Amino acid sequence: MSSSEPIDSTDPRACADRSGSPASGGAPSSEPEGAHPAPLGELPPEEELLARIDELDAELRSLRRLTLLAPEPPPTDPFEALQFAADGRWFLIPIDSVREVVEMVRPQPMVDAPPFVLGTIRFGPLSVPLIDLGARLSERPAALRPDDVLLLLDSPRWIALAVSEVRQVVHVQPDHLAPPPAGLRSAPFIVATYAPREGGTLPVLSADRVGRELCPDDA
Repeated sequence: MSSSEPIDSTDPRACADRSGSPASGGAPSSEPEGAHPAPLGELPPEEELLARIDELDAELRSLRRLTLLAPEPPPTDPFEALQFAADGRWFLIPIDSVREVVEMVRPQPMVDAPPFVLGTIRFGPLSVPLIDLGARLSERPAALRPDDVLLLLDSPRWIALAVSEVRQVVHVQPDHLAPPPAGLRSAPFIVATYAPREGGTLPVLSADRVGRELCPDDA
């Protein structure tokens, strides 16, 4: 058969050439006829596989939070902020992200929620995650306290913060802002520290970053 002659797929020599038999000049196959690949071993039970999927999903969400919550400089323009207390200390949050301050309500359970989330509450047609801010800052389990008040935030995600007290609105000048204290750097939603002329310091929260930590997939 010349090199220019088309190969007939019915020609037994052509099949031999494709199979790597001595007819093609190739090495003979060392696999005996009828051999099959060895089994991969017994797969883990379905429960173990599902548990591992949950673990990987949690790790992925954690990595997304770290990516989305990279450090950013403090605000550079003056703004109004609401002063409130949580976990035994005072904080500020820009007032333009606060929609309402309401009394505590009993939340509904939230599936696969982080440990600092109490559940969800209804606000009109919305189902809003309720965050125990003190639990998030101190890394303790969330706890429902009837005397707490709720800050309903929209920046741009709707979330509710359970805090112990609300005091006043503060006018913040950017020249009185500094990076957050070292003890609070583990909370990436604290973007600055405000030092008013009368003394003391107040950590400044970003409502947008609180929501991004809870719902990184929405960013």
